[in-house]
Amino acid sequence: MMHTYTDRENNWTFRNRRSGHENVGPCQLVWEIHGDPLTDGFTPHEVDAVDLLKMWVRKYYPHDVGERLYGPGMVGISWFLDAAGQFEAPDVEAHVWEVDGESFAQFFTTPRNVATDEVINWNRVPVKDKLWDSDHDDKGGFFQQATGWKPSAFQPAVYLPGVLKAAGLGSLVEYAPRETKTMRTI
Repeated sequence: MMHTYTDRENNWTFRNRRSGHENVGPCQLVWEIHGDPLTDGFTPHEVDAVDLLKMWVRKYYPHDVGERLYGPGMVGISWFLDAAGQFEAPDVEAHVWEVDGESFAQFFTTPRNVATDEVINWNRVPVKDKLWDSDHDDKGGFFQQATGWKPSAFQPAVYLPGVLKAAGLGSLVEYAPRETKTMRTI
């Protein structure tokens, strides 16, 4: 059975296509739920994760594009690759969200494992834990901190009412059937 790369296994080498410079280090997938840059300008000492989640719901929910593509209650997720400090869009993501049109493979060779020379399996790359507490101020970390949820690799959207309900925060949103096109945030 395949599993997420362990810390010991997650060590890669790849080269910059222009300069030939070799990069060596771990890779991780970084997710951004629509609107998670809301945390820019705040610190965990100023506002806690649940209060940021409430602000986010009021400002960004419902997500029109997420609902149009995936259905009622869905909010889009974008993906990025942090590979040994190089930050680009991964090449295996469904490009339904607006990105700058650049991707990892445009600038770098395919990562190979330092110990085994194995080509990276993108499905096994760890997904970053994004937190918002006295020790962490990750962009968008309020969402995982408040709900306990993070996406699986390359998951394109999340059903927000379900995640909030599972976290005991279901009262933050009420969702009417799509036919009525009535959505209300509390």
